[in-house]
Amino acid sequence: MISEQIILASASPRRAEILKEAGFAIEVISADVDERADGEAVQTAAYNAQLKAQKIAQTYKDKIVVAADTVVCFNGQLLGKPKSIDQAKVRLLDLSGKAHQVYTAVCICLGSQTKQFVGVSKVKFKDFDESVVDEYYAKVNPLDKAGGYNINEHGDLIIESFDGEYENIMGLPILEFKRHLQEFIK
Repeated sequence: MISEQIILASASPRRAEILKEAGFAIEVISADVDERADGEAVQTAAYNAQLKAQKIAQTYKDKIVVAADTVVCFNGQLLGKPKSIDQAKVRLLDLSGKAHQVYTAVCICLGSQTKQFVGVSKVKFKDFDESVVDEYYAKVNPLDKAGGYNINEHGDLIIESFDGEYENIMGLPILEFKRHLQEFIK
């Protein structure tokens, strides 16, 4: 167990799971902010992560606060959380047999000290048809996930391969996070 308690400024169960599995004691305090949903992928994710972290850090100045934002990018287009099952299906079918990028921006705050970084992964989908998408969505709710999918939830149905950190695709690049966190631990 890591001795420093971290406040996770996110309601993401996947991020909480990643931190707990890595041995962190966490307190989850969701940051209620208006996230940006368009623009260039890396800047959008970085903006959202910083917005969430700084909102919670204002109240908890003596605690390490971490926030993250994950975006999926395909052919320069930002694919956020789908607004409906129909939109999710169309997006997933568009990605069939193709590769896309997953960016997770992370912001760590402690008092006035702030550090930001972005994890990058590439995901290649299998070739699949609508029946596979229907099977996948019978098992997974796409509406709370960037791009409408998550690697750790029946990802074997749709994902052929990936390059980069597995946890980055889930929503928090834990190895990179641990490296940057050392700057905050006395």
